[in-house]
Amino acid sequence: MRINTAAIRHAALLLGGAATLLSIPNAALAQGDTPGLPERWLGRWVGESRSVRPGAEPMVFHTEILIEPIADPPQGREGSVSWTLIYGQGETRQIRPYTLLVVDADAGAYVMDEQNSILLPMTMLDGALHGVFVVGGMEFVCSERLRQGETPGDDELEMQIIIYNPESWEESGGVGMVPLVRSGAAVSSQRGSLHRAAIDAVLTAEIRRVREERDRQRADQAAGDGGDGDGQQQADPG
Repeated sequence: MRINTAAIRHAALLLGGAATLLSIPNAALAQGDTPGLPERWLGRWVGESRSVRPGAEPMVFHTEILIEPIADPPQGREGSVSWTLIYGQGETRQIRPYTLLVVDADAGAYVMDEQNSILLPMTMLDGALHGVFVVGGMEFVCSERLRQGETPGDDELEMQIIIYNPESWEESGGVGMVPLVRSGAAVSSQRGSLHRAAIDAVLTAEIRRVREERDRQRADQAAGDGGDGDGQQQADPG
């Protein structure tokens, strides 16, 4: 039987951080880490995000990310994790149940599956996940970086999204041997600072309900498309 050491380490971080990691049986560690994110990315991260655009008042809002091992990942995707993004609280809360799929961990290649037919390639570079996508004519350049402290409890997960409008870009250069360049200014930025927090059982149950509902919607959609699962459901990436 294969031992899911990512799940064991995740539980260790929740129960006691680095000290508890030392108590994991050697037999479990001997199986080797499941390829994927380093274990210190796992857990519940809570904080605030700040959205800023020129000439407007900044918007500050509650933000959470819950990153958990998947007990039975898709074949060939060992080390993939559930990645639940939460914006707001109470009646305004949005729960976005994504999955971060491993493509080639050694090459830093991942895909964020938004569970609605949208797939966003992500690359791990220098300890941060980076990606870019275009929706509604706007270009989003995003990253998530884990900044490790002296202990897991001191860690920070930093989120950043810079938004551009390629339609407003202008061309310059192109004279002689000078290359032609298209450039433009950022129109908005969003930055979040999240820190490790205890698991909330009520929130976890709500996330499970949302994921189950999303799974039912995908199954119904696949059945309606003749089983190919290629329906183009609209969604708001982010």
